[in-house]
Amino acid sequence: MPDSGAVGPTAANDQTDIPSGFRMTEIGPLPTHWEIFILADLFDIQQGQSLSPKRRQGRSPRPFLRTANVLWGQIDLSVLDRMDFSDEEAERLALKVGDLLVCEGGEIGRTALWRGEFDGCCYQNHLHRLRARTQYVEPEFYAYWMQAAWLHFGLYAGQGNRTTIPNLSRSRLGNFPVPCPPLEEQRAIARVLRTVQRAKEATEKVIAATRELKKSLLRHLFTYGYCTVQMATAVELAHSDIGAIPASWKVVAVSNVARLESGGTPPKGDASLWSGDLPWASPKDLKRLRLNDTEDHITPAAAEAHSKIVPAATILIVVRGMILAKEIPVCMITRAAAFNQDIKAVLPAPEVNPDFLLHALVWRRHALVSQVGTSAHGTRRLSTSAVADLKIPFPDPVEQRRLVRALNAVEAKLDVELQRCSAIGQLFESLLSGLLTGALRALQDTGFRLKRDGARG
Repeated sequence: MPDSGAVGPTAANDQTDIPSGFRMTEIGPLPTHWEIFILADLFDIQQGQSLSPKRRQGRSPRPFLRTANVLWGQIDLSVLDRMDFSDEEAERLALKVGDLLVCEGGEIGRTALWRGEFDGCCYQNHLHRLRARTQYVEPEFYAYWMQAAWLHFGLYAGQGNRTTIPNLSRSRLGNFPVPCPPLEEQRAIARVLRTVQRAKEATEKVIAATRELKKSLLRHLFTYGYCTVQMATAVELAHSDIGAIPASWKVVAVSNVARLESGGTPPKGDASLWSGDLPWASPKDLKRLRLNDTEDHITPAAAEAHSKIVPAATILIVVRGMILAKEIPVCMITRAAAFNQDIKAVLPAPEVNPDFLLHALVWRRHALVSQVGTSAHGTRRLSTSAVADLKIPFPDPVEQRRLVRALNAVEAKLDVELQRCSAIGQLFESLLSGLLTGALRALQDTGFRLKRDGARG
């Protein structure tokens, strides 16, 4: 094991409020049996090959990783670049299982573990490769440590070089102080965090699959109506100006089946207007299909004077802001609320199923993209008439209810998975902070258990 005395002082004079079995170190309170080293004591650090136009046209292009491929805790191989490496360079820069990759530029410090996803992968010079120098190091533990240190503890903030483009030099990275628990404990901590992280990744895959299912279901239902895939060929279709729809359906403008309302913003300087409990929606709130609450709240009097109160089951559409460069956010509020001037409220007529109108607007919102203009101040905006004149498919009430049942079932499944993913994510963040400071202990007797400050939990 390297000599822990290689790094300056490991204890501070002020030992107040330090739990029993802990000591104060330069990176905060840690268990007394954990040592402190610098990264260069534990890892050999090497930067990759610089990219150039000439190397892109070389004779033996090989896949390599860039900073964009290195995310917190995982390697993204969805887009993989290639450049020329000589045989000597390829041998020197080829990644091995257990190598850590740390971003030198971009979001400096971002770290992931190379698990041997494929052979012969190299890396560019904006990445540092850390390879363990001793058998007493579990690289996966340090991948999680870097994530906690940068994102939770703020230990290495400001460690980038002060240049036009911030970067993390090899020498600065090598001098980062890091904890070193016994190897068995490093592995136990990494195993717990890996288990939770994989559960989150699996849930994210289910979410992605469910979203694709919903897209396919929307396409099927709004083309053939409520029927099975096998029955679709027997459906009589009509060719309308919004595409093929069942012959029994109509095409209507939004203004024929709903009323549009505009909102506003109470003066920010009057705190009394913002002291109520009435939800007040702005574009930042429209992140889910159903909106149960908002970040900001106002008083009913403020809404009457400066905004508009609309009832539950009203549909909100963002009509102004830079978000329109990417998408047209649409959602339904589940309780009475007010909203700002960047949103239009769509209030369904009494005979219209609100959930059907919501799904129809989601299905047709792509048609609004070409209607996005720019105001005199350079702000992206949709006119009221663009929303009012939007054409949507419109079946009879019975068919509306059938479509709503099918789509809401998939939506409910998606909500369950999103909640599960959020809960797992919160668990991971809690474990990341607790395990990597020793406040929670991962034990290796019968599986793993958590032990807080020396007492079994």
